[in-house]
Amino acid sequence: MKENKKFILLWLALFAVFVLPHFRFFFLQSCSELGDFAVNALEITKAKSFTALYGNYSRWGFHHPGPAFFYVYAAGEYLLHDLLHAVRSPYCAHVIAGIIIQTGFFVWTLVILRRHVPHPLIVPLVLVAGALHFGLVNYQIISSSFKSIWPPFVLLFPFLCFLVACAAIAAGSTTEILPAIICGGLLVHGHVAQPLFVLPFFTLAVVAFVVRSVIRHQSITTELRKHSNRLILSAVLLAIFLLPIFLDYLKGPRSNLHQILVHFSEHSDDHKSFAQSLAYLSTFPCYVSEPEKIFDSSGKAHLEFLSERWPFTAGWIVIAASLAGFAPIAFKRGNPFVIWLYVYFGIGVGLTICWGMLQNGPMLGFNSHFNFALLFVAIVLAIIGVCAYLPVPHSPRVAIVLSFATVLLYLPTVYSGRFHSPLRAHHQVAEFPELASIARNDPGTTKYLKFNHSDWPAVAGVAIALERLGFQFAVAPQWEFMFGADHLLNHLTTTQTKRVSVWNLGSRLENTADVQLGNGLFLRRSAPPIDPHGSEIIFAGSNINATEYLIEGWDITDEPYSWSTSKAGLLYFHPQPATSDVNIGVDIFPAKFSKNKSQRVIISFNDSLRRDYEITAPQTLNVQIPAAIWNQKGDADLLFEFPDAISPLAAGVSQDAREISCGFTRIRFQEVPSN
Repeated sequence: MKENKKFILLWLALFAVFVLPHFRFFFLQSCSELGDFAVNALEITKAKSFTALYGNYSRWGFHHPGPAFFYVYAAGEYLLHDLLHAVRSPYCAHVIAGIIIQTGFFVWTLVILRRHVPHPLIVPLVLVAGALHFGLVNYQIISSSFKSIWPPFVLLFPFLCFLVACAAIAAGSTTEILPAIICGGLLVHGHVAQPLFVLPFFTLAVVAFVVRSVIRHQSITTELRKHSNRLILSAVLLAIFLLPIFLDYLKGPRSNLHQILVHFSEHSDDHKSFAQSLAYLSTFPCYVSEPEKIFDSSGKAHLEFLSERWPFTAGWIVIAASLAGFAPIAFKRGNPFVIWLYVYFGIGVGLTICWGMLQNGPMLGFNSHFNFALLFVAIVLAIIGVCAYLPVPHSPRVAIVLSFATVLLYLPTVYSGRFHSPLRAHHQVAEFPELASIARNDPGTTKYLKFNHSDWPAVAGVAIALERLGFQFAVAPQWEFMFGADHLLNHLTTTQTKRVSVWNLGSRLENTADVQLGNGLFLRRSAPPIDPHGSEIIFAGSNINATEYLIEGWDITDEPYSWSTSKAGLLYFHPQPATSDVNIGVDIFPAKFSKNKSQRVIISFNDSLRRDYEITAPQTLNVQIPAAIWNQKGDADLLFEFPDAISPLAAGVSQDAREISCGFTRIRFQEVPSN
């Protein structure tokens, strides 16, 4: 118990070192997340109401398996922001919660090492090595260890703790079952690659434990009974980790698990060679921040970085030589934990090479950020070898004092080696000071966020800020994988009943009516104008402008036409005054890949006028809008419904899942001369 108290104090000391230097950022400033942090904050909000089911989104369109990290950050937000009001921003609560668990897993690793490696200097030496190693990681990839909550980075210390815990279990200890379950569950939830490591590691640990007990004629039942409370708690936690994955599995073909399997099957030809994966792995000992840049267009790696970063290369050659030299001694002395730690390190290297070969797309560093934890295991093994030749201090207090003294060595890690630069500068955060008043003065209960792809990081910040202010927002269907299905626009009801307002967001809208929200983002709430004396909405060609008017329902391309891609499509605009009726001419043709060789089209203007058509060939549909209806409202919506729309996938002609009905080229607006 006394030993545990020392490690708890060490944990608190590390936590304080990472938090207190940024006291102003955490406790005095207010900010809103941007980019991935904002998108993940939407999931954290769901976790607060226990509705989060998936992990963070992947650029490949699926989600990582589980929301465990989101629930951790949700607990931090509830406690530190909502209940205690200790921080001014939910994001700061998330980061503090992240620091708590990351430093916690690091210290838990030290606890396991101290329990199985008898030398008292093992803890202070590993702490010094951690300050150097993870300090270099933070310097090259800013704020990527200890204090980041970006999903690819948070696997670092759970991976380290999990590997060390599995080695302890394999060596015959059941005490480490709890950290193994907790870290393993977080890893599987956190990234789609982690089952490749967690399942073999844990299975091997259990099998080795059983075999060891049988060989030594030890009663497994007796051993398990000694730690029954720990095992029961581990079983409960395992069930909790499995629950969201099981609930997703029940969705069958609509499940996230199915999407993951489909992705890997469809990208089975986009794998890397053994040489590419080995070169990719070699970038991590050299702390290369962008390993994808070492590969040329043919995929061949340029290994000049090994000579350019020769101090790192030389250092790791020494560490590798130490491992090779100490290994015979470790196996001869028979410490089962150290032997299994060697085994797990070797298996980990093999599995991470396999993961490198399985990767799709560019070999980005964040895909395997946990490799820095695997490398640290090599450093730990080298330190264990060195400890065999170090004298034991006469007083145990020496090791304790050294351990707490080394905590100060983490200050460069805290600042990522940039003492003059505030933490805020390295985090994707911003402020939107006018957002609350703008949203309150907007009549629409739902804000439809319309934006270009390049502006999505700032728009995501606006989205989470709106949600925290209590306002609803919606996005286009192509952003569902990022913002969630609950934020898709139900345009058939909300727009027609004027419960939605369109927010055009962009970095350069170039209009005197634009409002600057912050972080270089501007807002325009006025609809684009349509002059009834001769305007066009163009869906194809070099003069395309349909995206300005589009809410959803079309896939706008530079082809000679654009397809409608759902059961309904919606355009909005500001109709300038008309002195006579206005004719809307729609150039359209039907899709003919389905059994129906014709397509029904229903056109509605402001839900006041409705026309039904049967489209069998390319033609121009003419819809005449009386001047009184045209001039009736400030903004207008033009709704197209496509009852016969079907996807090529459902029709069995291709893998295209879009619900296609008709092709569009242009829509003309022209006043009809009065008689």
